[in-house]
Amino acid sequence: KLHFGIGVKNGFKEIVQRHQSRYEMPYKVETMMIEDILRHSKRINDLVTKILDCSEFDIINKSIVISLPGCDSQAWHSDGPHLDVDHHLRCHCLNVFIPLIDMDLSLGPTEIRPRSHYYSRDLAKLYLLAHLKKEVKKNVAPILRLGSALLFDYRVLHRGLANYSDKIRPVLVLTCAKPGFKDLLNFPSRSIFDTP
Repeated sequence: KLHFGIGVKNGFKEIVQRHQSRYEMPYKVETMMIEDILRHSKRINDLVTKILDCSEFDIINKSIVISLPGCDSQAWHSDGPHLDVDHHLRCHCLNVFIPLIDMDLSLGPTEIRPRSHYYSRDLAKLYLLAHLKKEVKKNVAPILRLGSALLFDYRVLHRGLANYSDKIRPVLVLTCAKPGFKDLLNFPSRSIFDTP
């Protein structure tokens, strides 16, 4: 039996425990025809190219996130940094979350802080300013159906809510980026198969 802690530094390139009882696994997802799902969905493909402001994009991550029954809500987080900490730039990377079952609130949908990618380059200062100006938007947690898609900027603050159900909550995650961008933060280089 394999035991490991929470977070990238305690995980493996095949699986990372993001939070107690919440796991992300790119391992074996590569063998699925996931890229075809995205590339042949004209609606999603058009949205991704428009948001990234480029005619071609790379799919830099294909994984499954599962939340086990009883999993608590995650802490707020973004999946990656800004490319420029002094100026807000257009989206360079985005997530496409596709639930693999019909969601309901008891399963713990993904909650998002809209427009938080504008604040996450200097969160304490910029979020406080937005709050004082009454620009902070209400959090949203869309209840998606099987096969629906939630697209959001990689820098947006988000979290998986608690899974109060007796079911596993699986979500397909596709991370799309402008050509040349690499995600060096979300999975370590060490492998399960390298351990003694």
